[in-house]
Amino acid sequence: MTRCSKQGTFDSERPLSQTNCGPMIATEMSPVERTPGELDLIENTVVEVTSSCTRDADGAGQQVNEASPVMRRFSGGATRDLDDDKLDFEGFFSPLVLQRYAEYMHKHRNTAAGRRDSDNWQAGMGLNVWIKSGWRHFFDWWSEHRGWGSREGIEEAICGLMFNAMGYLHELLKAQKAQRQC
Repeated sequence: MTRCSKQGTFDSERPLSQTNCGPMIATEMSPVERTPGELDLIENTVVEVTSSCTRDADGAGQQVNEASPVMRRFSGGATRDLDDDKLDFEGFFSPLVLQRYAEYMHKHRNTAAGRRDSDNWQAGMGLNVWIKSGWRHFFDWWSEHRGWGSREGIEEAICGLMFNAMGYLHELLKAQKAQRQC
C-alpha cells in the first residue's frame, strides 16, 4: 500500500481524481502582508494530509483512520500539527489593551499600607467586593460613553471593570477547581 502525497497524486503518480481517496487538501498559504518596517518572519507553509488514505495492490483507494493527522510543513522542513483547535492567545488579546491594563494595575499597586505584589488580587476577595467595585467602574464607563464624565476617565474605568471581572471570574474558577478536587 502507498500513501497519498501532498501533490494530489499517489506515489505511483495516479491522479487523485481517479481514486477513491476522498478529499485531499494541499493548500499553499500566502505570506502575511506587512506594513513597511514590520518584522516578517512568517514563512509560506504547506498544509498536507499526511495519512488520509492508502491504496492496496490493485490500486483502489481505501479510507483509513478518519482522525488522520493534518500537518503544516514549513519551507525549512519543520512540521507542526494544525492549530485550528488550539487557543489563539495572540489573536484573542490586543497588545495595546494589555499594555494599558498593566499600566493601570501597576499604578494601583501603591497603597497607604505600602506596595502590593502584582498578584495580590489573586489572594481573594469576596464576590460581593468584586461585583460592587465592578458596578462602580461600569457606571464610570457608561457615564463617559454618554458624555457625562467620570471619576477617573474612560480608560481607567474600563481597566477597573476588566480588573473586577477578572477577579470575579478568578474566584469562580478557583471554587470550581476546588470542588472538582473533593
